[in-house]
Amino acid sequence: MLADPLQELGADIAACFPEVLHDVNTPTRQHFALRRAAGQRAIAMTATTEAPNTVRLLVVR
Repeated sequence: MLADPLQELGADIAACFPEVLHDVNTPTRQHFALRRAAGQRAIAMTATTEAPNTVRLLVVR
């Protein structure tokens, strides 16, 4: 069992993407922006706690 699944997911995202900007870290929300090359849009990743046993990951390009 994980102590805090949302924090664990945030740590995994930060570890897997070296160019990620972690700009929001709250008990119920983690937000990241994956920086891209010039002229390309960033990819935003938001993880939220939906329920006690549910974490939602939204990826937007």
